[in-house]
Amino acid sequence: MNRRLSKRSDAACQNGIIENKSAFPREPIMSATLLQSAASGLRIALFAALLLGPLTAFGFAKAEGPVIGKAGAGFVLFVSLQRQSMS
Repeated sequence: MNRRLSKRSDAACQNGIIENKSAFPREPIMSATLLQSAASGLRIALFAALLLGPLTAFGFAKAEGPVIGKAGAGFVLFVSLQRQSMS
């Protein structure tokens, strides 16, 4: 098909219909290197999802819900800010 487009563009240029020959690309839009890179990237993403998926599901199953920690410097700051806003 690409060969047919290039013959058409050559004929159109000779007849004066098309002034700029670059309107009909002769090279494929995605080169083989780009396709290989995209395929490798998808394989890596799939492999990572297969490895991390079970770990994520396990962590989600062990989570106890949205619990705010009631210890530490963050909690002290939270309580002090709440007290200041009430006074």
